[in-house]
Amino acid sequence: MIDFHCHLDLYPKAKEVYAESLRRNAFTWLVTTSPKAFRATSSVLGRHETVLISPGLHPEIVSERFEELDLLTAQIDDVIAVGEIGEVELNPENKKEAA
Repeated sequence: MIDFHCHLDLYPKAKEVYAESLRRNAFTWLVTTSPKAFRATSSVLGRHETVLISPGLHPEIVSERFEELDLLTAQIDDVIAVGEIGEVELNPENKKEAA
């Protein structure tokens, strides 16, 4: 199996789910929702040839984590892919905040 969009870091037992994904999946793209989550997840889970952990800033939390934008910009220089990124306006909740 190949998983191209997994928020594995949000699972209550993320280390166990990670170990299981290594066993079952040919490839997993683990998408984090914020730059700080990327840093923590990368530190806790480490690197594996069949897992790509990528930084991002999820549109649903960008207003709460805006101060992490500089960290995200720095992280992007060191990775091959960015996971969560997008238009804030696409989320109806963010449209209310922007108005």
